[in-house]
Amino acid sequence: MEKGAYTDAKQSRPGKFELADGGDIFLDEIGDLPLDTQAKLLRTLQERSVERVGSNRSRKVNFRVISATNQPLSDLMTTGRFREDVIYRLSDMVLWLPPLRDRKEDIPLLAAYFIKKYSRSAHVPVLSESSLETLINYSWPGNVRQLESTLKRALIFNDSKVIERIDIYDPSTFNPNGQTHILVSNHTYEKDNFDGLMRDFERSLLNSTLQRFAGDKNAAMSALKLPRATFYRKLAQLGITN
Repeated sequence: MEKGAYTDAKQSRPGKFELADGGDIFLDEIGDLPLDTQAKLLRTLQERSVERVGSNRSRKVNFRVISATNQPLSDLMTTGRFREDVIYRLSDMVLWLPPLRDRKEDIPLLAAYFIKKYSRSAHVPVLSESSLETLINYSWPGNVRQLESTLKRALIFNDSKVIERIDIYDPSTFNPNGQTHILVSNHTYEKDNFDGLMRDFERSLLNSTLQRFAGDKNAAMSALKLPRATFYRKLAQLGITN
């Protein structure tokens, strides 16, 4: 983009392909590209040049493209939704990655990676045997991203060295009323209601935040952006004394 290309363009900036000059560029969900964007991509791939918005000068670039899709591009090509010439430009080497349900031996490794990545504790928790079994036995229609989301949620609710509770949600049931369905859970609730879930969430969030700031209540209160009175009332209600 060139300075002055549109109203708020106050300085020139290189685009993604220009920034990738001499390196790699990753194009995710390539199958979702509209046809007009595919035409522009084809020109960039063929000519190895780009033009900034607001400029008529071409800039030569040298890059390697890595693309990914969860859709069969051959089917999209047959129905006219993906250009054949773009497929040929992107398919010098093709790797087929099976869905997560067909490579369950990867689940323990991926789970350990995500727990380490998203844990805020100095001591990274581990999955209990039942939690790991729950993950391995599930079919994962959302693949690795659904697994990642599940483990992020588990860490929010966990305040110990072992993750005993795993809830796997069905995203297709999300709606404006806030109602969702838990597909799989290895946790038994005494009261399966909204209030009980909220108390669990608040207790876990407060405990993990206090742990993060080594028990400093003022720092935790500031991080959570809670008024002082609300913060201390919640601590008392939930029986948090640390």
